[in-house]
Amino acid sequence: MDTGVKIADAMSQSPKNISEDASILDCAKVMLEKRVGSLLVINEEMLEGIITEKDVVRVIAKGLDPTNTTVGEIMSTRIHSSKPDDDLTEAMHHMYKNKVRRLPVIHKGKIVGIITMTDILRIQPALFELVLAKGIGKWK
Repeated sequence: MDTGVKIADAMSQSPKNISEDASILDCAKVMLEKRVGSLLVINEEMLEGIITEKDVVRVIAKGLDPTNTTVGEIMSTRIHSSKPDDDLTEAMHHMYKNKVRRLPVIHKGKIVGIITMTDILRIQPALFELVLAKGIGKWK
């Protein structure tokens, strides 16, 4: 069931990023300042990983020092992505299948945005029922 809405129409076009050498404390400060729940880890225009607010919480919960722990040490390197021409339902299916709430959007090898579950639900509120029915809120 396609929505007729493409990912390009719902994605954030300016994803925030951080260096893998940055400390977790600096990462948390950037997330707070930019009001985002994740940052893409980019090295020489290549997507190396993603770090989420949940990753930052894990550092604290494990008693690691956020000033001496780097983004590169805890970022997820198994990256699930999407294409701008994909339908929103494809993105939702991909998120559900892989238990992620965010997908970097890549076109011709370049990062052009990021799509989140919040972005999808803002554009297609009717999909909220599907999210609740599938238990998608329990994702990463």
